Amino acid sequence: MLNSFKDNYPFVDKKNFILPKDKKISMFGSGLIAKKTIDFFKNQKFDVIFDNSENLWDQKFKDLIIQNPKTINNEYFIIITSSSYKEISDQLIKIKFQPYKDFIISPVLNDTKIINELENVKRSLIFSSGSPPSEDPKFGGGVYKLDIDGFKWNCTKVVSGNCYGILKKDNKFFVVDEQNGILEINNKLEIENKYAIDKNLRPHGISFHKKTDTFIINSTEQDAILFYDLKFKLRQKIELSNKKTNTGLRHHHINDNLVIDDSLFVSMFSFSGNYQKEVYDGVILEYNLLDLKESPKVLKNELWMPHNIKFFNKSLFILNSLPGELLGYNMQIIGKFPAFTRGLAHDGKYFFIGQSKNRNHSKYLGTSNNISIDAGIILFDENTKVSRFLQVDPRISEIHAIEIID
Repeated sequence: MLNSFKDNYPFVDKKNFILPKDKKISMFGSGLIAKKTIDFFKNQKFDVIFDNSENLWDQKFKDLIIQNPKTINNEYFIIITSSSYKEISDQLIKIKFQPYKDFIISPVLNDTKIINELENVKRSLIFSSGSPPSEDPKFGGGVYKLDIDGFKWNCTKVVSGNCYGILKKDNKFFVVDEQNGILEINNKLEIENKYAIDKNLRPHGISFHKKTDTFIINSTEQDAILFYDLKFKLRQKIELSNKKTNTGLRHHHINDNLVIDDSLFVSMFSFSGNYQKEVYDGVILEYNLLDLKESPKVLKNELWMPHNIKFFNKSLFILNSLPGELLGYNMQIIGKFPAFTRGLAHDGKYFFIGQSKNRNHSKYLGTSNNISIDAGIILFDENTKVSRFLQVDPRISEIHAIEIID
């Protein structure tokens, strides 16, 4: 018996599948789906229809006699025309029918496939939270493991702290903790090392430049980009402007970063340094890591509290957090969500998007008619635009970064 969802439940492309000509084409399941399937296969002759409901046997449906499934033999090729396709697929496999070779699921049910695949996701990931630390194992700032198993998911605190950026490197995770510095966590989610960094940084995003063996951390409090060696000794500091020096206050709210080749991409709330005056001219900047004296280039502007720069499918993605937008493929809006989105990962098929309690919802009044204050993880299929939401304890409140474990 086949094991995967895809192999056990043979959904087919509406355009490309060709029905066999050497078998009797029949349906399994009478009703609206069967009617739509007959309409879909306009020129196809159907020989019979099977149904598990005994009270329907020997009755007619669209001039077809409804028969007992026990009469199925290898002369038939079956199209499943019931929303109970899982049970019927299993039933056919038990009598040695093979998916795709001997039966398929009606293309009319393809929308159901999309929903069921999303509901059957199995994945483990970690995420960080910058909420105030708590001794309670269920909430507060820190690092959490989220195990997703279909309709069930379990959220477990791994580390307590004020945690922000996560870098996945060499089968380990480097986590930015405002109180404890940089935590090096192995694949068993055990802390192997702690590296002290200066206080009063409010450190956020973390990335690594392989060519120069440099860790790069954005300091929100200092409006600066910090460059560290492999033991997190400070090598260099780049200030976004002289406003912090002149006023003692942060002005840009720099947060996440990403290294691709020799480019460093950084996100911030305000390019001009005026977000505390309610001017949210958010940008993504690109720095040349081989010549940091070169002025950075504006990659994307007109953003509203941007976070989480990522590179998937040969494209840069970012979260335009306050409007709840996922941007990618030439910075188009790929998805839009009724929440403050922060934390982004991708497993090759689905996006995993963090949703934090929206503390700035009043800023968004008039722009959105549905502003969620829940915290959790959104699973999003960019192709079908279908999503599901996995709520976590609302007292976790803030999600900052997400990485896939397996």
